[in-house]
Amino acid sequence: MVSKRASLALLLCAVLLATTSFAATKKSKCRRNRSGGWSDLSRNGDLPNAGSSVSRARHGNSSLSQDPIGAFWLGGGGNWTNISAWDCDGVHCIPSGDNYDVNIGVDSGQGPVNGSVLLDLSPTIHSLTLGNGAQGTLTIANSYSLTVTDGVFVGYSGPGGTGTLNIRSGGTLVNQSDGYVSALAGSVGNVNISGSGSQWNNSGTLYIGDYGQGTLTISSGGVVTSNTTYLGFQSGSSGNVSVSGVGSQ
Repeated sequence: MVSKRASLALLLCAVLLATTSFAATKKSKCRRNRSGGWSDLSRNGDLPNAGSSVSRARHGNSSLSQDPIGAFWLGGGGNWTNISAWDCDGVHCIPSGDNYDVNIGVDSGQGPVNGSVLLDLSPTIHSLTLGNGAQGTLTIANSYSLTVTDGVFVGYSGPGGTGTLNIRSGGTLVNQSDGYVSALAGSVGNVNISGSGSQWNNSGTLYIGDYGQGTLTISSGGVVTSNTTYLGFQSGSSGNVSVSGVGSQ
């Protein structure tokens, strides 16, 4: 089992809505129109530079109160408040504070360290990365909330990097920067928002399939918001969105 942050050997840094079902394998964006529906707009000159989109989120609007601390889940399943399951710069901790970069599912350099975490408090953190060369899952439920100040990455890098974000039963994720569902090539990102009161709110841009394969599923009254959303942003990527159920948007 990995016990030191240094042994994890990560690369640190660096999803929205459509009609009932929408898939894109080319660069495109969606936005809400005045009638409340969603329209697909082909890529044109008003889109941001298609350079390193991941790096954009790593320089967001947040100002850290302290130096960043890398918080790594040490494998297996458990609750967020299990202090012995986290390595934070070489010591155990419970990540809570706007200087924590949280990582679940990482490649240790000696193999994948897969992890699945259930949020059981309502913290603020700096960034969230699920699936960086391994399988990483976070579930937010039962009216708990997570606030992230500088970027959410669901499926960061491959091969083998699969991130899954589940928000259900009134759980909430507030992202004050950009969000990525499958950030880099070879990664896979899956986001599932279900149930009345379950929300993922993004202040910035949401990329469903930036360089990899991203899927967003909204059902049974779940809600996702963002400033702008791109599906299948880079060449060779894919973005899929499915919306079903009364009140889902």
